[in-house]
Amino acid sequence: MNDVLRALGFGLVKLLIAVAAGVGTGLIVFGDRAEGRPEIMEGRIPPPEMFFSVGAGLLTTAALLLVMFFFPRRTPRQ
Repeated sequence: MNDVLRALGFGLVKLLIAVAAGVGTGLIVFGDRAEGRPEIMEGRIPPPEMFFSVGAGLLTTAALLLVMFFFPRRTPRQ
């Protein structure tokens, strides 16, 4: 049972990394493409700079999750 829960946890972490990286990349691309377009800049949606910054934050989150997932902290076994 412990192995099943561990595998489920690993799968959930990998899914979280993939979602954060995918959404972050999409927001960065949208922010980059929307910058300087008057129909978007004067519309009711938030400014493209916000999409760019949120996307960069999500990519940073994905990178940190990868580092913490693949290089776990060593704890002494009891």
